[in-house]
Amino acid sequence: MKKIIIIFTLFVFLGCSENNETNNTNPKLQSKLIGTWVNEGYYDDVATDENPDGFYPIPNGISTTYTNETFNSTLFGNPHDSGTYTISNDSLLSQNNELIGKIYSIDNSKLIITIPSGYGAIRYGKINDN
Repeated sequence: MKKIIIIFTLFVFLGCSENNETNNTNPKLQSKLIGTWVNEGYYDDVATDENPDGFYPIPNGISTTYTNETFNSTLFGNPHDSGTYTISNDSLLSQNNELIGKIYSIDNSKLIITIPSGYGAIRYGKINDN
């Protein structure tokens, strides 16, 4: 009977572990991301004579505004997508629980996110700090 009580007690203590999954956003990257970003183009892994750095501009790209916990985007001035986002400690950006990519670099004016497949990246320019 003592063995059953001990096993039951272990299960209760193991089952009551702290849950830290409510907000797994990296605060340092989140503070840099807050604002409005416009998609300027993408980097392809294949460079050409016309594009030696492999960057291909996209005119009138999607713009996305990030706040503390939410985002909303527009395409050609029309609502496109909205919801919540997270940035993991290893810089993975997800929107509405869907992986967008890994933040490769971010500063006050430029954001580069690598595509999950590993082939290429998307470049955004910051247009507003909100």
